[in-house]
Amino acid sequence: MAFFIIEEKCVGCTLCAKECPMAIIEGETKEPFRIFAADECINCSLCAWVCPTEAIQNQFGEIVPKLNREHDESRWATV
Repeated sequence: MAFFIIEEKCVGCTLCAKECPMAIIEGETKEPFRIFAADECINCSLCAWVCPTEAIQNQFGEIVPKLNREHDESRWATV
């Protein structure tokens, strides 16, 4: 499994499900969501980037850092 949702932190905002390009996240609004087909995850991390409560972690238990104004954009490679 590439990413997993911590039920205790998930508020059911639906953002992760809306952003997932593989449509493998499901749940009811205001209830904890779940990744139902982890083997189909493409590791894009979009779900983790949009999660407002940092309820989504990678397989190593790490929260994916979000880009915001506090980050130094010059460290990121441009294509």
